[in-house]
Amino acid sequence: MVTNFIPTLWSALLNAYLMKGLVYGNPEVSNRGWEGAIREQGDVIKIFRVTDVDVLTYNRNVTDISYQTLTTEMETLEITQSKHFAFQLDDVDAAQVRRELIGPQTKKASYNVKDVMDAYYGAKFAEEAEITAGLGLEESAIQIDEDNVWEILTLVAQAMDDAKVPRAGRWIIIPPWLVRRLVLRDATLRTENSEVLKEGFVGRYAGFNIFMSLNTPKNDYLEDQVIAGIPEACTVAEQLTKLEAIRLEKRFSDGIRGLFLYDCLVNMPEAVAMLTCEEVVAT
Repeated sequence: MVTNFIPTLWSALLNAYLMKGLVYGNPEVSNRGWEGAIREQGDVIKIFRVTDVDVLTYNRNVTDISYQTLTTEMETLEITQSKHFAFQLDDVDAAQVRRELIGPQTKKASYNVKDVMDAYYGAKFAEEAEITAGLGLEESAIQIDEDNVWEILTLVAQAMDDAKVPRAGRWIIIPPWLVRRLVLRDATLRTENSEVLKEGFVGRYAGFNIFMSLNTPKNDYLEDQVIAGIPEACTVAEQLTKLEAIRLEKRFSDGIRGLFLYDCLVNMPEAVAMLTCEEVVAT
């Protein structure tokens, strides 16, 4: 019954499952430090960045040191994306809702919302990435198999080095077929990289934390757009703003519905690389 519905319990479970499932939006990939409250579509949140510190020449017994005043730069992120879910629980099941239904239904709802959010975040990364030179073009994607997969990852790393992107916290997000190619490479070439992928799990290589996503962006020619960056390059914000139960008029049921608002801002596109690639399929 509606009187037994506890929004805080459902909300906590939804947010916990959501955070576990995000790839492009997880804290190791994107910045989640923002100020403001998300209540409705069109709300604006504030993102603060500290200006760079100048490095100057010092000459002993000559240079008088002057102190730079650090300031903060503010960017704004407008929340433009909204998604909802709604389902009903029959009164017959009401007695079991706390145990048998809350967990599975919140997992399903959060997974589906996460899937939509992550696809949106990945597409934004691809749209804004500025490090693309030498990393493939539309209709001229870099061909990847297990023989060159490690080399391609180091190519992306070098492109980011050339762009002076910090190495700390670098990540790269790859599709499942590329994970398989990494595993095949590990299985056929036992070098110092043999411990990078253990039992098929994605790990670290070439200074990257390697993640897998089912939502790797694709261009109009269905070529994969593999994104690499640092956590400071993008800010994501999402909020479960409404979660409520109502008594359905034509059923002996309660309706449960929720509203998620979210968006992202690529605030350092110069620190985001995009590799346009496709798998070499044996004939």
